Amino acid sequence: MIHSLFIINSSGDVFMEKHWKSVISRSVCDYFFDQQRKVSSPEDVPPVIATPHHYLISVYRCSMFFVAVCMTEVPPLFVIEFLHTVVSTLEDYFSECSESLIKENYVVVYELLDEMLDNGFPLATESNILKELIKPPNILRTLANSVTGKSNVSATLPSGQLSNIPWRRTGVKYTNNEAYFDIVEEVDAIIDKSGSTVFAEIQGYIDCCIKLSGMPDLTLSFMNAALFDDVSFHPCVRFKRWESERLLSFIPPDGNFRLMSYHIGSQSVVAIPVYVRHSISFREAGGGRLDITVGPKQTVGRSVENVVLEIPMPKAVLNCSLTPSQGKYSFDPVSRTLVWDVGRIDTTKLPNIRGTINLQSGAPPVESNPAINVHFTINQMAVSGLRVNRLDMYGEKYKPFKGVKYITKAGRFQIPDAAGPRRCPSPGRTSPTTTRPYDRVLAVAEVAELADGGSARVPEGGPGAAPAAADGDGGSWVADGIGVAVHVGGLLDQGRAAVEGMLWSLPVWARGALLATGCLALVLGVAVLVWLVRPGCLARVCCRRRRRNSENVTPPPGKAKKHSIDEELQLDHVTYRSWARGSLYDMPASGEGEGDGVSHASHRDSTYSSMSDGTDTSSVLSYASGVLPGGAGDAPASAPGPSHVGGLGGPLVGVLGGPPTAVLLVQYLGAGPEGAAAPTGRLAVTVLEARGLPTRDYGASPDPAVQLSVAPGRRGFPFRLNLAAVLRPRGAAAPAPPAHARPLHLLRTRTVRHARQPRYNEDFAVEARRADLKDWSLQVAVLDDCKLRGSVVLCRGEVRLKQLLLATPGEPSRLSVPMAACPEDRALLLFGLSFLPTAQRLNVSIIKATRVRLGHVVPSPHHFRPYVRATLVHVGSGRRVDSARTEPQEPSANPEFCETLSLKLSPAQLGTLSLVVALCHRLPENDERPPGSRRPRDRVVGAVSIGSRVTNDRGREHWRAIEQRPRRVISIWHTLT
Repeated sequence: MIHSLFIINSSGDVFMEKHWKSVISRSVCDYFFDQQRKVSSPEDVPPVIATPHHYLISVYRCSMFFVAVCMTEVPPLFVIEFLHTVVSTLEDYFSECSESLIKENYVVVYELLDEMLDNGFPLATESNILKELIKPPNILRTLANSVTGKSNVSATLPSGQLSNIPWRRTGVKYTNNEAYFDIVEEVDAIIDKSGSTVFAEIQGYIDCCIKLSGMPDLTLSFMNAALFDDVSFHPCVRFKRWESERLLSFIPPDGNFRLMSYHIGSQSVVAIPVYVRHSISFREAGGGRLDITVGPKQTVGRSVENVVLEIPMPKAVLNCSLTPSQGKYSFDPVSRTLVWDVGRIDTTKLPNIRGTINLQSGAPPVESNPAINVHFTINQMAVSGLRVNRLDMYGEKYKPFKGVKYITKAGRFQIPDAAGPRRCPSPGRTSPTTTRPYDRVLAVAEVAELADGGSARVPEGGPGAAPAAADGDGGSWVADGIGVAVHVGGLLDQGRAAVEGMLWSLPVWARGALLATGCLALVLGVAVLVWLVRPGCLARVCCRRRRRNSENVTPPPGKAKKHSIDEELQLDHVTYRSWARGSLYDMPASGEGEGDGVSHASHRDSTYSSMSDGTDTSSVLSYASGVLPGGAGDAPASAPGPSHVGGLGGPLVGVLGGPPTAVLLVQYLGAGPEGAAAPTGRLAVTVLEARGLPTRDYGASPDPAVQLSVAPGRRGFPFRLNLAAVLRPRGAAAPAPPAHARPLHLLRTRTVRHARQPRYNEDFAVEARRADLKDWSLQVAVLDDCKLRGSVVLCRGEVRLKQLLLATPGEPSRLSVPMAACPEDRALLLFGLSFLPTAQRLNVSIIKATRVRLGHVVPSPHHFRPYVRATLVHVGSGRRVDSARTEPQEPSANPEFCETLSLKLSPAQLGTLSLVVALCHRLPENDERPPGSRRPRDRVVGAVSIGSRVTNDRGREHWRAIEQRPRRVISIWHTLT
């Protein structure tokens, strides 16, 4: 059968040989080397080579040739299958098959070959039996064998070698019983230049990783098993049941194995997942041009990854000067191969590469354009439409975890240029291959003949002669159309030839200057367009001034004047009572509590004070007694109540019926003890309460805290173009705001737990001048200190402090600030959910994230260490039930996770629990701290809630889908806020 085996590396050296019957000299490999030199690719070497006395049968795997030598005629496919089994066994033993690993484990490889082949005939090829005969190498076993002098070969015969199931060993036990199936399909296709499919077929296989205890009997069924044209099975598959029922029934081997291989022929409709638009042309003056664009096509929303284009250039090509918009390229001057490594295709901006090709001087003209070989990978997609229906297990009582994954790859995916090379015009000449108008007449005539059914003919005199009219009115109409097409086509061709000749006649520096001028004009045009459409632009300022002027005009009788937003927000004047009571102002008569003191805020941005029962207010009270005339007891006890100015200054909007509202008391204290005007006074603000706050998106009540920021108004030029903000890449950190945009004072109250109508009664005081109030604004934001989502802004409002100048001096003003929700999209996250009611488990498959905004988390994407945390929480109380997270990934602005998290969820909890998925940044100091120590909380980029009672529609639809279709993985893109 097989006499010898030679393993040859990529450089042509025989680094290992094995002989079974008789020793055959290495000189027999010279016939193989002769055939290897005749082909350009190692994969094109003939698998069977006949010599005068031997047959050489070879396979090419892992950049090595495995050559079997036979003395007699044997079935070639039998030997080829055995060689593939040898390579798969080496990969199973050493996790990969390479020249260095084979050299490091010569002894184990020779022992395996001795057991796999006996006197030239295959004996034991199953991985389980071989592992019982020859133990896989590891460090401990190698040290033990070197000390004791023992061998890896077992002294006893494996129990499964003599049974009718030799591929599975007995007594297998696992703690976690799992079964995974990988359906991999490779597309072999030939696509013409127009994008039509000339030839397409699919080579697929199903790889399994089975880790089940005992002796399970599995049954795998498909939704569309009629797609298979040809199949090849593992010996464990019962072939008769496949023929009768079209399902796979088998007792699986233990570990990794290939269950089946299949072929889908060209008679089936194969969807091509990518397209390539290319233009390769060569000039007679020793150069050429290249322009290639690649994009997705019929990918069902899946991303195309690991895209690589290989172009074997003609031998006359010296080098290439190209500019890729994505990825990188390399040109091998020895093999004349251009490789463009694109990576993942971004659908928003398709990858493109263009540039010039330099030819050798004096080289003959290129006869044909090169073909393009395309490589790509698409996860979670089977291009044939093959789907697994279900997997059933018999013979065992436990319930295993089952998973399936679909992968589409490019096999021999080639795009030839059958139209031949295109000649670009040399400088000062027109193109000799320009399409003539006569050719256009032929095309128009053919279309007219198909449309009319008549006999439209081209005149014998060529394009200059009058076209012959066909019979009837339709024929005259066709003739007129042909004449117009000829005239228009001739003008277009003449213009194009003139423009190309003029451009190529210019020197290199003139062409560069022309290109730079065009780019500069394009940039200026985009800048002007952005300047006109951004907020604060000239057009918007003019419209605002015109509206303001129209508002100042007295309206005619019968027409009401529109009130601006600032006019709708009125001030309620409240009488002053006492500082000694611990609060600046009188409390409303509804029985609200009183505050404890006043906190002074300096001009630092990060300074804020939160009031509590133990706050020291001595300095505040001494300041108050010095400012107020007569001390703390001058105010009469029976002070008048609030006087309403009108508008919204009266009764507040209802808690449940209106928008969120923050109630403040504001007063400017700018007089000294003797009444003299002081240059710097105090702006006193009391936060009374917040009403009508929304709940968290998963239903629990928030933990609100009110943040106040005093910011200056806009000064100077009212419209300016911020090119840095326009040109800054997505996800990059924003620079520090200018001085006129930073808040002068930043204040914050304490956090109230689980409240939608929190009461604070906290006082703040900041230094201010009365002249500054007309330019200042008070921004109010309600923050939710959530442990799952981080600090989230629930709602925000703003009021201008210039209205304090209109208030009665010495009396505080009550502000009812309406606020609105301000959600901010932070990222897009793709994850899938699968509910297993029997196992009472929810599987969360985290796939990837994109469009991540990191400005509020890290200074740059290079410091971002992303991970995803999934938490099940109770809808009413917000109590955490179960949580899991992925491993931190490498720094990336668009991280990929491809991890599955398991959470405990019973069918009875579907209506009471919600899932919160958050994208987080792992702080470096948390990796260095011991597990028992207190760690700072990781920063949250964004989160989304999934459940039956959440506020977002997509989250409710996703939860409803897993309820209606259990045991299925349903993946949806979610927006993190």
